Amino acid sequence: MAGWLAAPLATEAQTAPPPPKENAVVLSPFQVSTSRDSGYVASSTLAGTRLNSEIWDTPAAISVFTSEFLSDLGILDVKSSLNFALNASEDTSNYTGNFLVANDVNIQIRGFVDAAVGRNYFTWRLSSDVFNVERIDFSRGPNSVLFGVGAPGGIVNTSSKRAQLGRDSSQLRARIGSWDDYRLEYDFGRTLVKDKLAVRANLLWQDKNDWREFKTSERRAGALAATYRPFKHTELRLDGEYGDVDQLHAQPYPAREGFVGWEAAGRLIANTYGQAVNGTTPNTVAPVVWDPFSGGPPVSWNGSRIASVGPRASALANIGASVLDESRLPRWAAITSPGWTNDFYYFNYAGFLEQRLGENFSIEAAFNRQRESRSQNRPTGFGEVAFRVDPNAVRPVASNALGVVTATEPNPNVGRYYIEGRNYGLLIADRTIDDYRLTTSYRLDLTPRHRWLGRHDFAALVSRTDTLNRDDTLDNRNITPIGNATFPLDITNGNNQILRRSYLDFSNPDPRWHGLADPNRYRLSGQHGITEAMVRTGDAGRDFLTRADTSMLATQSRWFDGRVVVTGGFRRDRLRVWTDTIDLDGDGDLNEHRAAVTRLYPRRQQNGRKSFDQGDTKTFGTVVHPLPWLAAFYNQSDSFRPQSNQSINGALIGNRKGEGRDYGLRFRLLDSKVNVSIARYTTDDANAAVGYDSNYNNFINTIWRAIGQSNLQVPGGSDTQDLSGKGTEVEITANPTSNWRLAINAAQTNQVASSLYPRNGAYLESNRALWMQNSTRPLGSEIVASIPNPDPVTGGPATVLTALREVDTIYRAITAGAGSTRRQLREYTGNFFTAYSFRAGEGFVRGLTVGGGANYRGKGVVGFDTTRKNAIIYGPAYTLANAMLAYEWRLKKSRTLKIQLNVDNLFDESKPVLTDASEIQGFSYVFQTPRSFAVTTTVTF
Repeated sequence: MAGWLAAPLATEAQTAPPPPKENAVVLSPFQVSTSRDSGYVASSTLAGTRLNSEIWDTPAAISVFTSEFLSDLGILDVKSSLNFALNASEDTSNYTGNFLVANDVNIQIRGFVDAAVGRNYFTWRLSSDVFNVERIDFSRGPNSVLFGVGAPGGIVNTSSKRAQLGRDSSQLRARIGSWDDYRLEYDFGRTLVKDKLAVRANLLWQDKNDWREFKTSERRAGALAATYRPFKHTELRLDGEYGDVDQLHAQPYPAREGFVGWEAAGRLIANTYGQAVNGTTPNTVAPVVWDPFSGGPPVSWNGSRIASVGPRASALANIGASVLDESRLPRWAAITSPGWTNDFYYFNYAGFLEQRLGENFSIEAAFNRQRESRSQNRPTGFGEVAFRVDPNAVRPVASNALGVVTATEPNPNVGRYYIEGRNYGLLIADRTIDDYRLTTSYRLDLTPRHRWLGRHDFAALVSRTDTLNRDDTLDNRNITPIGNATFPLDITNGNNQILRRSYLDFSNPDPRWHGLADPNRYRLSGQHGITEAMVRTGDAGRDFLTRADTSMLATQSRWFDGRVVVTGGFRRDRLRVWTDTIDLDGDGDLNEHRAAVTRLYPRRQQNGRKSFDQGDTKTFGTVVHPLPWLAAFYNQSDSFRPQSNQSINGALIGNRKGEGRDYGLRFRLLDSKVNVSIARYTTDDANAAVGYDSNYNNFINTIWRAIGQSNLQVPGGSDTQDLSGKGTEVEITANPTSNWRLAINAAQTNQVASSLYPRNGAYLESNRALWMQNSTRPLGSEIVASIPNPDPVTGGPATVLTALREVDTIYRAITAGAGSTRRQLREYTGNFFTAYSFRAGEGFVRGLTVGGGANYRGKGVVGFDTTRKNAIIYGPAYTLANAMLAYEWRLKKSRTLKIQLNVDNLFDESKPVLTDASEIQGFSYVFQTPRSFAVTTTVTF
């Protein structure tokens, strides 16, 4: 591809001066100027005060990734930029993996999860692709002037590409990477009317596979921007973006083991159907099992034997250990992925009208709409992403109406590994966010009277954000059941689900034998009396509107000839939530609204009721410049974040509140070529929403059904925790010479969790007496997967007490970290990257750029030892290196050709990274992405 792009231009190669730097036109304080950005060093930001301010004069903790830094590293989106961000990373604390594959980007900053994402300081929900990004700003810590999108950890904001008056340019970029990664970008900008009208278009096409089998991503996107200046002090900017993404995901962890207990007992085979042998347990569930590749009919395996598993992690919803033996399960295998789709499309459009009135007063009116529609097929629940073995010498080929096996045949798959999918679901998410914003600024400059009287900038803002969420969850069921006690007409009954089994053979080149058969492709429609469909088996939909109204005042004053800079801000947020329900008559009985025969649930509707809350936040900071090259800074701020999450009893959990302090020193050395920041911080995060394992709700609902009170089932929900953190951050960003660029950052982070899951604790205690009164009731057909049956204590059938023990086990596990460091936190982290460009001299060296860097991640908290008062268990540290090599040719007519090679994981670090463990053993691991190469060819003309 490099040769293809170079061919028409190679004859024009000549020596030419570098093209002029981009100069952003600034009409008002609401735009960031890039004219003084150089290399990796950015000069200004909106993140501190929401007015265009020098980073040097901003007391808040802010880092900027310039376009040159993003280009040198080959960063493609916000998610990949986190690898080099100071004290920030992707949030991997969700041990199920569901959250990681359901969302584009999950960010933690300073160890605080659910950091906010913004685009042009509007709310944003996606991992923005750099094809339409000028730069990325990282604001760490609470900040009360960021328009209601702030979070205690901070915010990551992208600035979209704008149409530039007076600058015509075209750029074509092609990339080829490891594992069939193909990408094309086109950036086209033109001034249509001199000094009046400019447009800019950006296009993206990408097809990308992965080192793990089946995992793919296809992205098509386009963006259009326009700038219109009808008068000298009036500017209208419009931008829009559309994207369509089709992708196959894979859980981040290798499959869990489902055979260790069987192997430890001697690998015994059940020679007759249902024969009890050591190392196996009976299969007591009636749903049919279907394997589309093995030739057998969909039939119940009730009474067969299941291979016993190894130790389970009670702190992690009883999951098993990841399979690391590559002779059984290759590292590249992703056994759920043939059908694990996560497709979505999105569009965004925005308008900004800026007007300057006189020399000192400016006003901006802005609107932004983001729409996202997402559909995710999840072939199995996270607990069933398991690598099992079949110990049955015979298999069923027929069963009767009661689910009892009536005929068998020799099992051709005895002793083979397989995966069995359960709880196949379709998750649908539609979200529309409308932002309205009006901002004014005024500059009071008293320096003409006396230079020490200062210059004072004031800003006022009012905004409204409407967020409409319409989500749904559908489950796979047989919608033509027989209608008896075992397979009732109640389609929500667990016996009416269809289990899917696929035997695995990684020595076979046919990928059909490498993973669970795609349930979208292989469906039952009348075969053997079974017709499947996706239906609503629970109260799982959402249809609610959240409205946040914000008013804000901010000021920044420069006193004593700029030696002292004082920043202040105050914000008030008012939150209204129009909730949803299926209980439209409000009598508390959900069952009366379900379908009479099938018992399916209706979709939730907005019920017209609204809740109201509000919060006030403030910020104060100062920067003192005792010397031209030295700054001492202090900043204290808080943040208010509305939360529409509901608790286990259906009540809103309330607002999230953050408080933080930053203080330290900054140095601007060698004529501002070297910028150093050393800071200490403290951050408190109160009432932060946290989720929990779905088995927790499933087990509780099993109890309610077993005692005949299904109307008290809980639909799911959230709870909260409090976190306190402190640490040290060091950052060096430099251009020591015109050819040399350097970025170094390091952080030390401590964090303690408290007040874990208080609402769930209260809920359990308020219902425990009733449950214990019914403790001996059998669960019967209401039992769900993961509840042990028979009861491991009594040896008899599972009862209400069996389920309650499991509920208590999960609750103890999720609260084990109280008073200790949060799970998944790494105390020490650091990043380094440097690049040097040869721009002088003769021969092949001129035009060459070499670069390299590393990412260090210290030991992480992976669990707690319950035998030693929940002492912390640590996982190992690791370091990844990367390298860059580029060559640029200057061509005629200001054209350039650049070919760049990026190598990630340079030394091919392959040791599995432990992420979750107990005192027994390690359970969850992730593999590092192997060494990868990407060649990018860029033509600018």
